Amino acid sequence: MRTPPSRPIGMTSNHRLPPLRHALLHPVWIAAVAALAINDHLLKGSDLLPGWFTGKLSDVVGLFAAPLLLAVLVRARSRASWALAHFAIGVVFACIQLSGAAADAWSAVMGLVGFPWSITSDPTDLLALPALLSSYAWVPRLAQTGSASYRTGEVVVASAGVLACVATSPGPEGPLYSAFSTDTYLHNANPYDIVLRIRPLASSTTLDCDLAEEDPARYLRDGLFGEASAWTLAPDATMPVLESWERELRGCHAVWIDADNLPPSIIFWREGQIPEEWVDGTGITPDTRGWISIAYDDGGSGEYETEESLVFPIGELPIIDAADVCTPTGPESRLAWGGVPTGEWRLGAASEGPDGCLQLDLRTGFEDELDQQGKLWELCLPPGAFPFEAGDILKLRQLGLGVGNEAAELMRLDPLTGAPGTTMVVWRGDASATVFDVQPIVTLRAQCDAIAGDACGTVRQAVDVSIAGGGFETAQLSARPDASVVTNSDTHQLEVFLVHGSERLIANPDCSGDPVGYDIELVAIRRDRGGE
Repeated sequence: MRTPPSRPIGMTSNHRLPPLRHALLHPVWIAAVAALAINDHLLKGSDLLPGWFTGKLSDVVGLFAAPLLLAVLVRARSRASWALAHFAIGVVFACIQLSGAAADAWSAVMGLVGFPWSITSDPTDLLALPALLSSYAWVPRLAQTGSASYRTGEVVVASAGVLACVATSPGPEGPLYSAFSTDTYLHNANPYDIVLRIRPLASSTTLDCDLAEEDPARYLRDGLFGEASAWTLAPDATMPVLESWERELRGCHAVWIDADNLPPSIIFWREGQIPEEWVDGTGITPDTRGWISIAYDDGGSGEYETEESLVFPIGELPIIDAADVCTPTGPESRLAWGGVPTGEWRLGAASEGPDGCLQLDLRTGFEDELDQQGKLWELCLPPGAFPFEAGDILKLRQLGLGVGNEAAELMRLDPLTGAPGTTMVVWRGDASATVFDVQPIVTLRAQCDAIAGDACGTVRQAVDVSIAGGGFETAQLSARPDASVVTNSDTHQLEVFLVHGSERLIANPDCSGDPVGYDIELVAIRRDRGGE
């Protein structure tokens, strides 16, 4: 007679589990429930242990104990259902820690069943999730070696476990405000609730942290920030200025904060400027530096109090003089053109429209025929920059100058031979390409300050531009609307207009469509030496 192979104690079938309720009477599981109850009802708020330690202990022990309660409730018997119980607990726990809305919903549900619960989302609590693995691996072993009787005892212990796992806040004395780890935090110094509206930077915003630090309220304007979240802060309660999952790798952080009877302000700080520390859920935690306390006087006027230089009220921007050499060209004077009508055309006329742009009447016929077809194409240029005349045969094409640049080329063709003649290129972009083998050289205009103020919050600084290469003499360009520079090579003459020259130092591309970097617009006209 063959003897079945022996199975070590604690090993079960791959698909079936021992009755999990037997683990409820195992000393290990009873000790876990007892530790959870003692921690939540005696140690929390007692100052015997740090708040961060008691908070993390609750998470670890609770994640170890909770899956068994759920599995017993749904009568899980297979390893698949046992795994699903852990998955469900893990998902709910993660949602609560990552989403303020989920935490509020959980608090509301617990209130409905008699356990009012105030909870603060803290993504660092996700470090406790490995406790689920311990539960998954070890609780079936506890069930295998636990008692198979005493159903009444199992019910009692299960009930105690439920109470320990969900009743983690004080009773009628008030809610529990969990500790959290942060560098900057807000404190309500008033005996009543206050409502705060906080807008983090839009995820697409790119900052020059050194520039922003010079004057955050001037350089960090409305269009750089995302949507606002409204927060109700209870008396003496605290909250982080930015949750850890809201932080971008920028080297600095900023939020737009707004509250009743307080001026809209920017909270700005550099990464590492203030050490990250555990902060209590109420009061200003001693020896921490990054607190911002909000206090109202008897008349209802409020102020931000802080020991650090963190809060910057937003004021009016200075008036910009459009004629100042430090002011980049405005949108009304910049290059513009629609889709390039590629091909060869006869220029019927070039008339100035009401917006000052040229409307080119492009014809397909080469004689003045009544039935000839064509199209109108609008092209916005500096005054005096259009080198062609009615009757010229023009070849038009869109130039491929790589990412960050776009250009259109207009070339005069000899009507008899088709040989190329005078060629004009209108070009806008980051100046990383060449035209006629000429490379723009861009440097910040050192004597000029950066300028903020457009609707998208883009911050610009004027630049100096020179051109070199292609056999042409190096030339310095001017950004005056009607100014051009002429330089020569052995065979050609090149006239260049600098229509716009600036560098975007701070920008939100989702709003403006443009990233940080150089913003250059040129018109270059190449002629044979001596003209045509």
